[in-house]
Amino acid sequence: QTDYRESETQTQPWAPPYIAHGRTTPEVLRLEQLTWGNGLPPGQHEVEIVERLRMKQAWEAQLPPLDTEVNIKKRFKLIADMEKSDWEFREKEIEEIHNERMKKSEQLLEQHMLLNRTRLTYRMAFLEDDINKRKEKKLELIHRDKERALRKLCMKEKGYNPKRHKKNIVDEHLHRTSEMYAPMKRYGTSFKNKHEILAEKSITIGDEDIYALEEAVTFRPAFDYNRASQPKKQGELCVRETRWTIENLVKLHEDLQALRAKQDKNVDAFY
Repeated sequence: QTDYRESETQTQPWAPPYIAHGRTTPEVLRLEQLTWGNGLPPGQHEVEIVERLRMKQAWEAQLPPLDTEVNIKKRFKLIADMEKSDWEFREKEIEEIHNERMKKSEQLLEQHMLLNRTRLTYRMAFLEDDINKRKEKKLELIHRDKERALRKLCMKEKGYNPKRHKKNIVDEHLHRTSEMYAPMKRYGTSFKNKHEILAEKSITIGDEDIYALEEAVTFRPAFDYNRASQPKKQGELCVRETRWTIENLVKLHEDLQALRAKQDKNVDAFY
């Protein structure tokens, strides 16, 4: 039907009404319960239904007539066997449907559990990373406190108190382990003046003038006080206040008047 339609929309098949002529009913008319989407297109289960309908039709053809009592009993027995077979087939269908539903439920449950395990894994990894970072930070603080406590204990054992004892320049020159020869890393490059960086002027000194050491090596702070801005004196006018004088204002007024007169003259000449 799509060959002669303007659109390619596929509709569901339509079964027209029918009238069966003759004593026997065609086999295809026994498949009324199969519709499109509900048994059609056929599968393995639908093939089993068709085979069972054929077997039932052949079974009904073998039923004895209701003429004698023996035939009646035999007919009832065959009908009972047929109904029993139908119930067994129906129970088998119900069991297959139940198994299929259980299989799908297990698949959905497995997917849900896998998703939960994945989320839990990511969460545990995040928590483990966070805990490790905090642990490393605490260990670093503990190690720093330990080093500080060890330094204090060593200084206390030697009887040295930095609040009461001052540095001796002679001892620093005598001992090779002093900060003069082996400065501590936390104090930077300068071991004497830790609050500022000193600029050192180097000069070659000979053996003849040994006293030139004090004059050649001069220490001065890195901050240049000569270039520093000095505070302004009170009462001193700002440069912006003294920029325009009376003479400058008079000259500016005259220039503006001359420019205005020249502009008016050009306008009159144009008209």
